[in-house]
Amino acid sequence: KKFVMDPSMRTAQDNYKAYHEMMFDVDGNPVGDFSEFPHPQSLCQSALSNFGFITAILFLWAVTCLTEMRNIERLVKQFNRIPSLPEGESVSEMVNEKVTRADNDGNDDVIELLCLSKTTRFSI
Repeated sequence: KKFVMDPSMRTAQDNYKAYHEMMFDVDGNPVGDFSEFPHPQSLCQSALSNFGFITAILFLWAVTCLTEMRNIERLVKQFNRIPSLPEGESVSEMVNEKVTRADNDGNDDVIELLCLSKTTRFSI
């Protein structure tokens, strides 16, 4: 036999096929427990055996983490720009409700955040 792909890839595909046949019925419903599969290590380690694949996945994960960190930084900066509620003021003074014409969704109130109390700022 001649294979177009690497033999290890063929082995990984065969392992997955055996797993799928053993763990699912013809309709795709699960019928088995993973602990019953005879060689789970080969199935679990197949993704780690391909250097290019694991490198791409780690790169995408790192970029996603950096994007999240940047979004968090932007939110923190936005919250820090909101002024503090003056001492002695009621927490009801933190918001300003404006009643305007109803929009297409039926929303007619606009709530503006004017300032934050120390407790609210700490909670956020």
